[in-house]
Amino acid sequence: MNNQIPPNSYFSELRFRFPVYHFFYLSNALSILRILLVPAIYWSLISEHMVVLICVGGVAFISDMLDGYFARRLDQKSELGKVLDPIADKLTISLVSFALILSRKPEFDANFPVWAFLIMIMRDLLILTGSAFLFKRTQVIEPSNIWGRVATVFISIALILYILNYQQIFVVKYKISHYILWIGIALATVSLLSHKRRLIEIYRNTGSLQLNSRREN
Repeated sequence: MNNQIPPNSYFSELRFRFPVYHFFYLSNALSILRILLVPAIYWSLISEHMVVLICVGGVAFISDMLDGYFARRLDQKSELGKVLDPIADKLTISLVSFALILSRKPEFDANFPVWAFLIMIMRDLLILTGSAFLFKRTQVIEPSNIWGRVATVFISIALILYILNYQQIFVVKYKISHYILWIGIALATVSLLSHKRRLIEIYRNTGSLQLNSRREN
């Protein structure tokens, strides 16, 4: 029985785009570390172990700051990095938001809104589905855009404020955390529309190049 993967298969393309040695790049290793820390962040938030949350969250924050720096400094930019970094961000934000929803307090007027969690989940699923479809058809990996990165910053700040509110460490008046979250959601929506337009543009351009190549042959 032949178990070999055909050289022109989809899996062959994956191995070409994501060679094993790219996983050992320092920048990608830091992104993988952030992904591995997500369950610990979720558990510490649900269990209200603030010391653990601060330590684990701090490591995740520092690794997020350093992965891009090392990618540029050590010339370790890779296709794998384009995938790992946004996945780490999306997993962290999604699970922290879910943990805040599970920790909602009926008597508390600054609970994390369920609608925000649903919007972020739907947005991330649409982007991941579209990116996977684009890669399968064109073998192009589109990195996150500037709107998405700025949205991540605003949503992350909002999540930190919600956590502080829940723990009564720093109660923000006038629903500042809510307003910052609104800004993050708005920017995430703009990011989705921009990402959609970019994916369609790449798909059409790649399709035209493939059609011209066939005609020439």
